[in-house]
Amino acid sequence: MTLRERLPTEMDAFRRGPIEIVPDFAIEVLLHDDRPMRVLDRLDFYRVAGVRLVWVVDPETRTVRVDGSDGMTGVYRAPGSITAERVLPGFSVDLDDLFASMTP
Repeated sequence: MTLRERLPTEMDAFRRGPIEIVPDFAIEVLLHDDRPMRVLDRLDFYRVAGVRLVWVVDPETRTVRVDGSDGMTGVYRAPGSITAERVLPGFSVDLDDLFASMTP
């Protein structure tokens, strides 16, 4: 079921306050002090919650780890590009551009 299908159809639901819906896609950007077990715990949280696709972006190694609810995983490195086509048709990111934007 897509995010669009999970959204309430009546406008009153939006007027009552925040709507709690699990996103289809999450991105975690690692910081220099992230601990591996904490990152794995967050990935488990996303998986249990029902997030369909998670990218873990590591600016230090210039890699993106992909975890999909369909069991599809992989690690992508710059140069190159990555897509979230499974949940966002047409969405792709050039990894050189992504990591260039993270350089202080």
